[in-house]
Formats: sequence, C-alpha cells, structure tokens
Amino acid sequence: VGISDNGQVMAVGGDNTASKIYVSADRGTTWLEQADSPNAVWRSIDINSDGTSIAAGGNTIKIYVGTPPT
Repeated sequence: VGISDNGQVMAVGGDNTASKIYVSADRGTTWLEQADSPNAVWRSIDINSDGTSIAAGGNTIKIYVGTPPT
C-alpha cells in the first residue's frame, strides 16, 4: 500500500495473484483501476508525498511509474 502524506491518495496492488494497481483519491472510499498499469504480482508500491506519482515493482515487471487518475 502506498499513501500520500495527507492520506488522501492511496495505491494498492495484488500480492498473491496478478492484478492491476488500484488507486483511491478519497481516503479509500472509492477505488479506480490504474488503467495503464500491467497485470502483475506487485511486491512493492509507493506513492509520492503529494499523491501525484506511483512507483511499483512486481515479479515480472521491473518498475512501473504512473500518474493516479483524478
């Protein structure tokens, strides 16, 4: 799980089965698929302090970098 400094933006990905990354811009109330993220078993995911950039690493993906939907 990656969380922005103010807790507003969160990013998660599946860690046992391949999945896209999902992002919430409202403290976890609703979640949107990060459409350009590949399906992967995500091992590490983080979001920058202001919630404008995601970085993630998976078993078959070296590094994914993206911008969360707003």
